[in-house]
Amino acid sequence: WLGATVENQSAADKRLKHLLQFKTPAVRFLSCEPLLGPLDLSRWLQVGELGTRVDWVIAGGESGPGSRPMDPKWPDDLRQQCNRTGVAFHFKQWGHWAPLEQAAPAVTGRTPIFIVRNGGSEVKLAAVGKGKAGRSLAGRHWDQFPSTGDGV
Repeated sequence: WLGATVENQSAADKRLKHLLQFKTPAVRFLSCEPLLGPLDLSRWLQVGELGTRVDWVIAGGESGPGSRPMDPKWPDDLRQQCNRTGVAFHFKQWGHWAPLEQAAPAVTGRTPIFIVRNGGSEVKLAAVGKGKAGRSLAGRHWDQFPSTGDGV
């Protein structure tokens, strides 16, 4: 197995050509965590000139001191890209910040709130910590695993 960390589009554009140049790994995967910006992985989720593609995408938010909020649209866009191309997707965690409606049970009057604006819509994120933020995306847990072609 061979993987790369891809936290934003700039990292994807620089690193993925190197990941896909090797024919020997049974699985090529991406760790998109912490996910720090929107990602369009569509060209790498399809078989390219070398007969390779990304087989598995793992996404998650940042945790720990000074963590940055992740726009909920970013991991959901990755999930949809993977779904369209038959690539396995795993959503690991929201990180420190979670959508307010999901984190509501852990929110107090002192919980920091961050607002993400996309066009005409906005999403509120609550700083509840990795343990309370959860890992549900689009109403469920995403634990897909790639096939290696050898029964694994």
